[in-house]
Amino acid sequence: MCANLIRLLVASLCLPLLMHSARAATPCADSKGQVLPQGKLLIVGELHGSQEIPAYVGRLLCAYAEQKLPVILHVEFPESHQEAFNAFMNEADEAKAEKLVLETDKWSKWMADGSTSRAMLDLFKLARKLRQSGTQVLLNAFTSTTGLPPPLTPGLAFVQHYSEAAKAANVEMRMAQYPDYRHLVLVGESHAEKYAARPWLPMAYRLSRLLPVRTLGFTFDAADAWVCRGPKDKIICGATAIGPRKISPLEFDEVVHIPKLSASPPAVARKPE
Repeated sequence: MCANLIRLLVASLCLPLLMHSARAATPCADSKGQVLPQGKLLIVGELHGSQEIPAYVGRLLCAYAEQKLPVILHVEFPESHQEAFNAFMNEADEAKAEKLVLETDKWSKWMADGSTSRAMLDLFKLARKLRQSGTQVLLNAFTSTTGLPPPLTPGLAFVQHYSEAAKAANVEMRMAQYPDYRHLVLVGESHAEKYAARPWLPMAYRLSRLLPVRTLGFTFDAADAWVCRGPKDKIICGATAIGPRKISPLEFDEVVHIPKLSASPPAVARKPE
């Protein structure tokens, strides 16, 4: 009888420890020591279609979580996907959650370029797992899906101007709605430049005129990335070799060097339309 009492006592003492360990477990494995840039808004410019850049953003996301900082991951997806993304983040069943994302138009119907890669899906899944584990993480789609007004004169980069302004407006609005959150924006690298060196004004430039912005870009010695190229009726998508990338310090506040980028194929295999 004494032996049974001892076993029961040991079990009662160990059970809370096991429960605490389970609650403390997070999906972050290799983010220890990851340095976070100062400020509430960080815009990361990526070469779409690599494995390594979404993984790096995932480590940033984990670092915010480990420092108990609420964070919104802003992704270059249509605003019309937001309700599906909200449902994805809150769905307890992993298979059901993944289906919610992959059935949205950009994942299932649009051209299978690098922005809908397996690595991007892994980043989405990481954000959801962090939220499911109790971290304050939200996912925001910030690309406008409203129709464009007609240009006043021909020959201007009007469509791009409008697109950049709409992206900046969405992020600014979310920052006003969630002032206590950190805002981590992942976008194509040309949109992350905060200097007006293009015919159109990048999203990061527009935001930097309104509030403090930190930008981060990447250099590499060589890369394979999943990209789509060619005329509209003959688009070819696939792993493409890309030469060295050396970014001017003027283009980004911070630069991360990754020696070699590897291509990440689409999460949903399909032919370009």
